[in-house]
Amino acid sequence: KAKARAPFGCAGLNAWMRCGLLRARARIVGDRSGGQFLGGGFGLRALGFGIATEPQGAFYVYADVSALADDSEALARRMIEEAGVAATPGLDFGHHLPRRHLRIAYTTHGARLLEAAERIRRLGLGS
Repeated sequence: KAKARAPFGCAGLNAWMRCGLLRARARIVGDRSGGQFLGGGFGLRALGFGIATEPQGAFYVYADVSALADDSEALARRMIEEAGVAATPGLDFGHHLPRRHLRIAYTTHGARLLEAAERIRRLGLGS
């Protein structure tokens, strides 16, 4: 009798995906530049984005932008149109002060994140 290979195949696929996600998380979260994107002297916090807690394994941050703009949707539009940096208005993620928040993903390498922070800085938000 031939045994079904599906359970082994699924287990192998799950392990491969888990390994790939762990490597990606280590690259993004563990990268010093990625940490500087959130904090550091030229990260989101230095630009006026409120980040209440450090992400615990997520690839995004839900940032308070009330010090920078009255409306997160308008700010997201400005960021993509003028700086080429994409963020999603809080309106798409629930009811907790959605106009005051942006969801910003950091799913790329550190140098690109730092470039995004610099582009946002050049917008002169909160000035």
